[in-house]
Amino acid sequence: TIERTLDVVKDIEAYIDKIPEKKSHLVNIGKDGSENANIIVDLLPAKRRKRSDLDIINSMIPVLSRIPDAEIHLARPGMSGDLQSGDVSVNIYGVDYDKIVELSKKVKEAMESTGYFRSVNLSYKMPKTEIDFVPDQEKLVEYGLSAGYAGISLRSSVYGDSSNIYKEEGQEYDIEIKLDDSYIQVTDDIKDISVISRKGIIPLGELGFIRQVKAMPAIWHRDKARIITLEGYLSKGALGSVRKILNSEFKNIDFPQGYGYFYAGDSEHQQEASREIGKAFILAVILTYMLLSAILNSFKYPVPILLTVVTSFIGVFYALFFLGHSINIASMLTMVMLVGLVVNNAILLLDYTLLKMKEGLPVKDALWLGASVKFRAILMTSFAVIFALLPQLSAHSTSKQSMGVVMIGGMAASIIFSFVFVPVVFWYIERFTNRR
Repeated sequence: TIERTLDVVKDIEAYIDKIPEKKSHLVNIGKDGSENANIIVDLLPAKRRKRSDLDIINSMIPVLSRIPDAEIHLARPGMSGDLQSGDVSVNIYGVDYDKIVELSKKVKEAMESTGYFRSVNLSYKMPKTEIDFVPDQEKLVEYGLSAGYAGISLRSSVYGDSSNIYKEEGQEYDIEIKLDDSYIQVTDDIKDISVISRKGIIPLGELGFIRQVKAMPAIWHRDKARIITLEGYLSKGALGSVRKILNSEFKNIDFPQGYGYFYAGDSEHQQEASREIGKAFILAVILTYMLLSAILNSFKYPVPILLTVVTSFIGVFYALFFLGHSINIASMLTMVMLVGLVVNNAILLLDYTLLKMKEGLPVKDALWLGASVKFRAILMTSFAVIFALLPQLSAHSTSKQSMGVVMIGGMAASIIFSFVFVPVVFWYIERFTNRR
């Protein structure tokens, strides 16, 4: 009932008022049914609070979970200000809708049992009870009425009729006529609604019978198949690793032929984005190799330079692991950016080495001289990038933090391997080609 919904909202509001980071909140009760309520909390700007929105959400979960007979979902706003869809969206599809409902409940239990979700929202809702009026055709003929007229009379009595207009001094006012709420409280009141017939005023119950039935739930389709969507909101873990865990859990669910599941939403978009970013990374490596080959006038010397891209990922993965970040779209985009940055150290080193080799120095002596002369230049340029990115680690956006972590880890590894790995590879390549 609306009263019970209001009581739950008051309990939640009492807790929200105690949150120091709260600026204001807005409550909407009765959307899509009296049992639903929506509370939007506006927080102080990120610079004026110590906790992120995700930290506040995690602190609310234990308190709100103690409210009885209430299903509560917490969501963060997206870039547009609208509430985000779940971090993990799973669509259950099939033919028979009742079977889909049964499977979706099993999938929800499997997702909740993993412990990675703060809440899992099911798009299927228990159908409400509705009142149907079934007309008796013989009675309608007897009283000279149609089923449409009886339906219009019923609807006008319950929801009102605003087809009449009152005009006064050039202004028009709608006139709505409907029964008082006290006359439509129970099912028996519907039977007593008056209808004008050729035999006079009669109760609606004379024209048929009233029954209570379950309403038809909203049915969603995708690719012409019926689906039920589950939205999971992560409390910990990365999307990729959680998906692997879910796939192993879903194997324990018996999906009949013609039934199954697939990922949608952010999870689906990340798959597509990962493929495209992978293509961009390969293209960046190829273009960098072509550019270095043209500058150095050689096909072999760009090889040790490009190997710094591979070794930089050692620093990237260590930085992500120890700083507690996961691989996401932002971090993968930064890996593509690294291709053009980490090669600079090796270029500085080998460019001077090649210059001294042309002057007649042996390979080893040229490498030692190049490393010693360009040591400060490489450190200065690399540390300039690293120090410039340190403020990024304290950003409130996890995407910005991931970008900073990837860049710092990659540049730090580039400093080390430019002096350790690149000269060794260059020496072996030079030695192998000279033997031939």
